[in-house]
Amino acid sequence: MESMKEHGVLEPLIVRKSPIEMSKYEILAGEQRWTNAKAAGLKTVPCRIMDLDDDAARNIFHITNLLRRDLSPKDLIYGWYNYYTQIKGGNSADEAINVEITKAVAQEQAQVAAMVGGKSVTLRMIQRYVRMHDLIDPWLDRLDAGVVTGRIAYHIAFLPPDVQEQLLEYKLSEPKVSWLHKVYAGTEKEKWHENIIPGELREGRGGTTGRDGAGRAHKGGKSTTEENS
Repeated sequence: MESMKEHGVLEPLIVRKSPIEMSKYEILAGEQRWTNAKAAGLKTVPCRIMDLDDDAARNIFHITNLLRRDLSPKDLIYGWYNYYTQIKGGNSADEAINVEITKAVAQEQAQVAAMVGGKSVTLRMIQRYVRMHDLIDPWLDRLDAGVVTGRIAYHIAFLPPDVQEQLLEYKLSEPKVSWLHKVYAGTEKEKWHENIIPGELREGRGGTTGRDGAGRAHKGGKSTTEENS
């Protein structure tokens, strides 16, 4: 606060003319800087005035909130997923289209990050956040609490809810859960069967092949969207 009193606000706020009161401005990025400036007794702050329609303004506001450093993993997952679905709209569930939409989201947030002086998020990280929206609540809670890593949670998110619930009973490592993800996706020689989780995780064999399972499909069925790690 003392530094702000002495040097002022160094990074400009992003604003636009208020669509409601033309004599005022709407802050799109830098709300916290404005709050701190008022608390420090500053009368003016540097601003970058932009001519934006409602959609563009909403996107900048949404992305700058997601680029904040104090958000929990769950906040980031819901935030990026909501932004992704907002951009996606009623578009097809075709995987190729989904990839292009995610690329568009990543490109736009990189432009906003450059505009507001923040650190952008990689395309791969946004894809991970969107995928982890498929986690059941107990796994989201564990991710928030730091009990499970993002890399493990990402692989779990490819599995159906009943399988995710079953995995709550086990202490998981990334190699084991990555292997289960690949088996479920059909990219391993091992076939998915109803006893694969208790068998592999209790024996500590995740990542191996050659079980004598019956090759029965899990009752949960396969997910409609799958991708390899």
